[in-house]
Amino acid sequence: MTKSDLIDDIRHEIYRVWGEEGLDSAPEAYEWLLKNYNISEEEDVKWQLILEHHTDDLPVEDQNDKEVMDFLENTHEVNKFLHVFLAKYKASSSIYTQYYTSENSRDNKDNNMNLEALKEKLKTKNIYPIQVEEKISDINSNSFIGSIDNYIEAAHVLGASAVFIFTETLELEDFEYELEIDNGRLEIETEEVDLCKINNIIDNYKEYIGQVGVLKLLVRTPQCNLRFSIKEDWWLEFINIREETIDRVSEHQEAARAKQRAAQEAKEKKNYKVYWQSH
Repeated sequence: MTKSDLIDDIRHEIYRVWGEEGLDSAPEAYEWLLKNYNISEEEDVKWQLILEHHTDDLPVEDQNDKEVMDFLENTHEVNKFLHVFLAKYKASSSIYTQYYTSENSRDNKDNNMNLEALKEKLKTKNIYPIQVEEKISDINSNSFIGSIDNYIEAAHVLGASAVFIFTETLELEDFEYELEIDNGRLEIETEEVDLCKINNIIDNYKEYIGQVGVLKLLVRTPQCNLRFSIKEDWWLEFINIREETIDRVSEHQEAARAKQRAAQEAKEKKNYKVYWQSH
């Protein structure tokens, strides 16, 4: 594998483990990383330096550090480190969920509850729950920041007496992906891809099939439409891994297309050469 390939694979693994926000460098995050992946803070810093150097974003102070530059310019040592670093990330399927259960994500532990418990909670607060089949749209509504108790309080302030509830359930179809195939003609063909065959970690989440992973709430008032979401930790993990796997499928497809184009161009070039040699 080339250096670029190793870096791309590590980025995929980091996205799988840490999500879009990445590792936030908090002490508890590094403690979790060491415990679950045997990766130290020093190793993570080395990785960050390699990535910044690779993308030409290395800070000036690091560029002026001889020890840092001696390491970064030693191709053998860098590739050796990347191989080990990648292997450590691939050695576990653990997902860091603390970010998602923090106050910032609006999905903290205080919000975790099933549908019936939520309905009962709303009723005790004199808010009538109305469950709907239609998906609640983010258009023309504001996302509430805070806990479920804060949301209910805000609903009272806005004069609401009812809240619409929509649920998202994990289905067997979520483990598949419809891949579009360009056949060179006007119509686009599709192929069903079993994501479990691409990433066997996803298969672990089949035990949640049929379970509600997301509760979406919407309060409609003359002042505004206020929405709120409650997401299970396992749902966040699944969506994160699923998106990473789909990205992997798309990249493999693009690589196959590039290989096919190169082969076609080589064939045309050869035919062109043979034609001129025969004339």
